[in-house]
Amino acid sequence: MKVKKGGIIWLVLAILNVIVFLFDKPIIFFITKLRTSILDILLFNFAFDNFVIILLALLIGILILGGCGTKKRCLILSAIASVVFSWIIGSILCNLIMRPGPFQEYPIPVLTLLFINLSGKIIGYHCSFPCIHAMITFSLIPLLNEHFKKLRVLWIILASIISLSRVYFGANYLSDVFAGALLGYLIGYLVLKINEKYEISEKIRHKIMHK
Repeated sequence: MKVKKGGIIWLVLAILNVIVFLFDKPIIFFITKLRTSILDILLFNFAFDNFVIILLALLIGILILGGCGTKKRCLILSAIASVVFSWIIGSILCNLIMRPGPFQEYPIPVLTLLFINLSGKIIGYHCSFPCIHAMITFSLIPLLNEHFKKLRVLWIILASIISLSRVYFGANYLSDVFAGALLGYLIGYLVLKINEKYEISEKIRHKIMHK
């Protein structure tokens, strides 16, 4: 019954994502009208790749301090695996689908700062679907939800801000973010369950402790 209910929820979310996809362009135009200089300043850093990397490093550091040699500390391997698999799968899908970002189809001046290379030129192409930022950040939610409940609410808020900032600046459509969040969560959930079933992290910890 639980499995059936979970399947229905995922189906509903998938259908919802398709509906959002149909309204991507109107949503981008609507969000563009909501932009203000204050919001630009507040959200700008959240949209950068470097911010996500720093945030992930801080989270892993917090998890490490959670208990040296304990079972929970081994779950860091699940966190790293979730992030890596999300990045790899997201990159593959992104380059296969090759959906251009909103800023490549519409004039969005604020966004150009996010896509200027060292030579001062705007990057020629940007894959939009799925949003890898959303995949990576949301992939950690299953782990936090089950083993680090005190951190889950804060992380969900940060992951949402990071993902929506990509829409705000026109780097991704809302459906890109929606799909990225769903895929990332699914990857994180599968990594967590596989790790629990086969005790992969525990076996690695055991080998390290007995070297």
